[in-house]
Formats: sequence, C-alpha cells, structure tokens
Amino acid sequence: NSGPSDATEVDLVDLLPTGVTGLTWACSAGSGSTCGANGSSDLLDRATVAAGSAVTYTATGFVRAEAVPERQS
Repeated sequence: NSGPSDATEVDLVDLLPTGVTGLTWACSAGSGSTCGANGSSDLLDRATVAAGSAVTYTATGFVRAEAVPERQS
C-alpha cells in the first residue's frame, strides 16, 4: 500500500479453481498490517494494510492431471 492512508478491512477473495485440491494458504503481514494467519480451501480473508506496508499470500495445492489440457504441436 503506497498510501497515504491505511487500507482497512480489505476483503480478499480467491476461489479455488476446478481441478485444484489440497489447497492451503498462509499470509505474512508487514509492519503495522494484519491478516488471517492461514487457511485451507478458498482464500477468504480480511486484511488491514498499513500505508507503506504490504501483506503477502502464499498458496500451495495440487492440480489433478485431468484438469490440465493436453498440449498439441
């Protein structure tokens, strides 16, 4: 958040795509910022991002083989 004000009660929504399983996510908040610590399945969180700070979300999961389109040359 480059400011000049804090961004308060920001709703973050990232829905799990079809074919992705075992999703877990974690949030790391910078100085003066807050967010949910972690979760599983869809990313649904509320954060406050202080001016000059950031929140970072990291997600991991598995993509089923049948969910990936076959590549053709």
